[in-house]
Amino acid sequence: MRRLIINAVTACLLLGSAGFAFAARIRYEEGVIVVKFRDVLNIEKIGNSVITQYPNINELNEVFGVYEIDEIFDFLPEEPVNDPHGKWEWRHWLEIMEKQRYDTYYLISYNVKEDPKKVAETYAKEPVVDFAEPSYLGELCMTFPNDPDINPAYLLDKQWNFYNFGQAGYPDVDIDCPEAWDYWPLPEIMPDPWVAVLDTGIPIDDEGWLCNLDLVNNFQWDIMWDLVEDDPYPDDRSGHGSHVAGIIAAETNNGYHVAGAAWNKALVGPIKITEGEGADFSTAGMAKAMLWAALQGADVENLSFGTYADTSSLLLKAAEGVYAMGVTMVAARGNGASTELFFPASYSYCIAVSALNYFNQLAHFSNYGWDTECTAPGYEVWSTWSLLAPPPYYPCKNNSGTSVAAAHVSAVCGIIVAACPFAYDPPAGLIENWVRPILGASCDDIGPPGLDQYFGHGRLNLKNACDLAIWDAGRGGLSNKYSDAARETVNEPSEATATMCERLTYLSCTPNPAPREVKITGGLNNCPENGEVTFEIFDLSGRRIRTLRTQTVAGSYALTWDLTGSEGARVPPGVYVMTMNAGKERAARKIIVAY
Repeated sequence: MRRLIINAVTACLLLGSAGFAFAARIRYEEGVIVVKFRDVLNIEKIGNSVITQYPNINELNEVFGVYEIDEIFDFLPEEPVNDPHGKWEWRHWLEIMEKQRYDTYYLISYNVKEDPKKVAETYAKEPVVDFAEPSYLGELCMTFPNDPDINPAYLLDKQWNFYNFGQAGYPDVDIDCPEAWDYWPLPEIMPDPWVAVLDTGIPIDDEGWLCNLDLVNNFQWDIMWDLVEDDPYPDDRSGHGSHVAGIIAAETNNGYHVAGAAWNKALVGPIKITEGEGADFSTAGMAKAMLWAALQGADVENLSFGTYADTSSLLLKAAEGVYAMGVTMVAARGNGASTELFFPASYSYCIAVSALNYFNQLAHFSNYGWDTECTAPGYEVWSTWSLLAPPPYYPCKNNSGTSVAAAHVSAVCGIIVAACPFAYDPPAGLIENWVRPILGASCDDIGPPGLDQYFGHGRLNLKNACDLAIWDAGRGGLSNKYSDAARETVNEPSEATATMCERLTYLSCTPNPAPREVKITGGLNNCPENGEVTFEIFDLSGRRIRTLRTQTVAGSYALTWDLTGSEGARVPPGVYVMTMNAGKERAARKIIVAY
């Protein structure tokens, strides 16, 4: 693939004998742009010309030598479909399509040697075009270990990330898996969550055989796609996707290699978006995979990739649609040792994860910032590998990266989603009123007290998440999750979830992105009758730009932010963090301001 590299800044970090290179740069494909039209195109090829129903567009096609126009989301359902997990219904999809019009996004390929930004700007001037942009390139958040020849030991004591008794770094720097596993087996009525792994694939050969025995029984065949080769066999010849999948769902208690965090209670579905290290892939591919996984019924999407291009409307709109379908997106914050925004992680729709080492510190390569929501082990973590990768790779290896950290969070979010005892309408309420409050409340606070830019709410803790999501909610509530009565009383917690009010603080900000104002609603831990709540709004440099206050009524509150700063002027477009403080209660949300 040809590529144009723009504004390149390269840094090299050297730790001991391990070399780590990072390039913080915005890159995009040469000869390709993304265009969203206001209506579906009627495309016809006549000779070397690509003709549409718009004469002005046809003239531009001739000027730039356009030789192909492809619909990006070419898999959209045309007939009613039912999501197998009940998060969204056909009517929800119709509402999303009416707003997003995913059938009007196209890739335009041209052969004139011209900067894609200039070409996109030319198309964007046409009245029939909503927006046009370059096809930005992304990167996989992977850092390969410096010891590929080591013969791995297939023992749980290698998995410090799950149970650290001092074999690596400091004791108890882990996510408390054995403490959580005391709860297993989980209630039978609790469905197995589907976790889509958007990465380098999984060890599947050309005949469809899964080559890693630690993954074969926890695999979801309905979410499987090779976007690189456009076939149903996402063969992992890098190893990275297999490593991420193993952290989530390696078969546990089978006497073979490593354990998975979800102890056989999560099913992974691989979507291959890149071959791996050094292979380019575009925002169009990212957006396509994200929306496809949501339509196949994913509960959680593990996003191991990203781009520093904050101007990709395509990626933003894809994330917006996936979020509206109630799919929890867990995204790697990036491996640049930087506070630069990294997308989709920095979008308000996604849970951004930084990487922790076994000394309870931010990993040397991890990006960070006020958009970070939590941290998880991401340094020298052991998991499954791919036998299809070139030697000397093994069925099990250690690896590092924020994508490794995100995998832990995806596993925990899968358990949280599966435990939800009632349906939400709209589906995004599942994320804002269930997943995010439980995830934030269950983290072990490390670093500066409260929310901070390095670790977010703190270190992931599976045991605490199970306490809140499963046992405090009560097993009885799970049986009502998909009942008719639950659907008739959506948004009203069942009796089984009433005790959640005593444990969780939640904060909701809508709409997000916000074009004019943000409506802020929420509730407090222990449901106090009345009291003052303070909201502070920060930009991503940590500068406080506005303070708001209101009173609670029966433990709830509601107010509006008009997107102005303390001096009364509207804040610039971008990503902001809102924190809520009421006594000992804390909550935070990312807000995108987009005029």
